[in-house]
Amino acid sequence: MRPYQPSDLPELNRWYAAHGEPPLALALLPPTGYVVEGVAAGFLYRTDAPGLVLVDGLVTSPDAPIRARARALAEIVERIVALARDEGASRVVGFTRSRGMCGLTERLGFKAGDDYCLMVKGA
Repeated sequence: MRPYQPSDLPELNRWYAAHGEPPLALALLPPTGYVVEGVAAGFLYRTDAPGLVLVDGLVTSPDAPIRARARALAEIVERIVALARDEGASRVVGFTRSRGMCGLTERLGFKAGDDYCLMVKGA
């Protein structure tokens, strides 16, 4: 695993497209992210509430073996949680539509929410 670099964005957007998701815009990415080369990526979004961070932008290569994807995502999420903890965060939140991702994060100690509404609006 290595830190994300802006030059990774074209590959990550190919992965997003393969999963039927819209591309990420560079202006919407935080400076802290991690990449497992050719397998997966994810990002740490800090908020202005010092105890709250978001893990988001998790994506995998559709060409990577499914078990490699799960291992890479677990490694990325664990790294993000450890960094957040080291920086004083007490709550890490993430959102997903993927049942597989929900199961993986539950195994990592996350608690699944109930029927939440994700609200998104352009500024």
